[in-house]
Amino acid sequence: MKLAVLVPDRVPVWDAMEIAACAKANGASFVGPNTLGILSPGRAVVGMIGGRAESARQWFKPGKPTGVGVISRSGGMASSTSYYLGQAGVKISTIVHIGGDAVLGMRLPDVALLFQDDPQTEAIVIFGEIGSSQEEDLADLIAARKITKPVIAYIGGKAAREGTRFSHAGAIIEGNRGTHTGK
Repeated sequence: MKLAVLVPDRVPVWDAMEIAACAKANGASFVGPNTLGILSPGRAVVGMIGGRAESARQWFKPGKPTGVGVISRSGGMASSTSYYLGQAGVKISTIVHIGGDAVLGMRLPDVALLFQDDPQTEAIVIFGEIGSSQEEDLADLIAARKITKPVIAYIGGKAAREGTRFSHAGAIIEGNRGTHTGK
């Protein structure tokens, strides 16, 4: 198995670290923990993103031949962003909720690199948030021209004051990285 989706939240950090080491040692990847999963409209769902199948079919239109890839650390925002894009007539290639825990498998930049290589993805939409350096790491890939497809990003948390605890375990401000202003 080369891809696992870890839906449960509150996976102990030590267990997540062991899963990450095992995946790396075996050339595998994982999304999560604490993820709704991955959805490619008209092709596949792994996890529970999109809710009921009838709703997902109605809300998310497949990108044929191309669409946008959506990535978020928030399951609700991954679904909502994709829903509203669909309502505006935008087709979706794939939606990835990477999860909100402190130790993750695939991070925003990792998924963006996959979208860069995906012929069905014409642009990348990110719903980001304060905490962690994932969005800044993605910006570094864009600056290095490793990501050349258009990237549209919204960063939540502008009104959060210093010391505010955000909802995800991985939403930790690391020195001067992870702030709304920095992103």
